Amino acid sequence: MGRARFSALRVLFVLALLGLAIGWSGKAACLQQTPTAPVAADGSGAASSPPTAASSRGSADKGKRLNWDNQREWYSLCFTTIAPTYSRKHLADGVPYWTSWREQGNGTTLTHRMDEPVGLGFAAYGAARATAGWQWLHTHWGVPSAISPVVFFTIVAVLLALCWLVTIWVLVKIAGERRWFVWVAALSPVLFVHAFTAFDLLTVALVMTGLLAWDRRRWWLAGILFGLACTTGIWPLLVLFALFLDALNGRQYPSVPEQPHPRDALLRTTVAVLATWLTVNLPVMIGASDGWSLYWRFWTARAPEPDSIYGAIALLTKMNLNIAVVNVISLVLGVAMIVATSVVVLRSPRRFNVYAIAFLLISGILMVAKVWSPQSALWLVPLAVLAVRSSRVLMAWMLVEALTWVPRAGVYLAPEHHWLPPQIYPLAVVVRLIALVGVCLYIVWEHWDDEPGDDEPGPAVAAVAPHFDRSPAAAR
Repeated sequence: MGRARFSALRVLFVLALLGLAIGWSGKAACLQQTPTAPVAADGSGAASSPPTAASSRGSADKGKRLNWDNQREWYSLCFTTIAPTYSRKHLADGVPYWTSWREQGNGTTLTHRMDEPVGLGFAAYGAARATAGWQWLHTHWGVPSAISPVVFFTIVAVLLALCWLVTIWVLVKIAGERRWFVWVAALSPVLFVHAFTAFDLLTVALVMTGLLAWDRRRWWLAGILFGLACTTGIWPLLVLFALFLDALNGRQYPSVPEQPHPRDALLRTTVAVLATWLTVNLPVMIGASDGWSLYWRFWTARAPEPDSIYGAIALLTKMNLNIAVVNVISLVLGVAMIVATSVVVLRSPRRFNVYAIAFLLISGILMVAKVWSPQSALWLVPLAVLAVRSSRVLMAWMLVEALTWVPRAGVYLAPEHHWLPPQIYPLAVVVRLIALVGVCLYIVWEHWDDEPGDDEPGPAVAAVAPHFDRSPAAAR
């Protein structure tokens, strides 16, 4: 009875909730509200704040706004894209991609639309409609409330927390006898800092449930889940390529009667991915083509961020990097990373599991991309738990990722508020890069080392934990 009460899944859920609570508390300073009032031009008031929920009709919004005065979001280390999304993307004004708004910029009036992937845009819109419903309850029934951006953040945060709990459940299912090792994800320092920085946990949950479906040989379901993941971000495509590399290793699979060949399984999954992606995107592509293409145009025109190696070079050298040149360089290096990873995986004397392949692919692309957002480490945490057997290696890497947030926030502070020299952050970017390279080399070394380590499972362990070390396309 006691063992059932303290099962691994229940304990890990408690640990995950603790990690999510720490993440929530870290964003609390950015959820403060203040009365709307004219402010001085020195940025001491609303001039430095995110837009108010002017489109909301609920009484909770009247005369109030988010208090991001004096760069609170940076000096409090609480920056999140979620709360201001409600107003900045005009989610209360209509359906995303069809709805547009005008803003002044550089002496001209610019027309804007939602510039996020379609799945992410409609997830945010669903949370916005729930926010409107909550404000209606506040107005008519007196339900306690706050300003709409805060309510929106709360609803999205609950959704993201559920997504993370689903991810923990998937990790326990896949890890088999190593399920207790999932504590590394539940108490990840990256989760403490970035669980609610953006919407990434939604994509992570879709990818991980897709991998579970793949592991259970439910190819069509896996394709649907991966297809939904691809509507919320680009990086799930790298996981699909990891499945492709896994299928190319078919020579290592045993011949299994009445089971589809791995390539046949991959074909079914790919067809489901394409069908799902088109089902979600096609209505927007046809009905609001300008809105649909804006995300891709924005990505192409986006300047290198300070998190990337290009941004670090620009900060150190004071160079103005040409965006077109950076696009070409990052594309060439990205292809090179994919090719190099493919060669390493296919020529390895020991088979890489699909989680390790996905980790290497995503890490390689992040290293050479022009955007390497701090919260993107969340993409790697679940995969790392299934790919790396050393908690010390993982915790060291995740701690570096989390601590990088401190100098990163300092980059955006006004000069008079800088708490660190500007050169510190490029140095932190290099340290972050070295830490991730170290994890990748550790994974490769485990598969190329001639002598198995003491902690490497042998045939006996593989027999009791088949989901972790054998191909998901092979029979149990």
